[in-house]
Amino acid sequence: MFIVWGTDTKRKDYSSIGPVICPNCGSYGRYNVFKTYRVLTFFFFIPTFRWGTQFFAESTCCGALYALDKEIGKTIASGSPVEIKPEHLTLIRGGAVQQAQPVQQVETKTCGNCGAQMSTDSLFCSNCGTKFES
Repeated sequence: MFIVWGTDTKRKDYSSIGPVICPNCGSYGRYNVFKTYRVLTFFFFIPTFRWGTQFFAESTCCGALYALDKEIGKTIASGSPVEIKPEHLTLIRGGAVQQAQPVQQVETKTCGNCGAQMSTDSLFCSNCGTKFES
């Protein structure tokens, strides 16, 4: 008798949940929830046995990946509405958090004709069109 078997890792996506405030970056976003599991297959396509189910949530704002509490994951998988709280999440991979750039002070000059403020590199007044002298 000839039997061919193998194992594979599968992923199942669920609907996104939100809006939420991401614990990683503090921005509003959503969680894309999914589960992964290992499966034993016969003839490479007949699933026979599953194990190692884990639930994850990935934030849409910064891409942070969280391990999701298994009970909350099962509730989402059953289709019931659920609120994901920070205590249900364990950070696995932090996302790219954008740091605020310091505001640069721009030097200005005043138009002698209309009094409008322009940057020092302006050749003409954007308000009245007067040419600045070099």
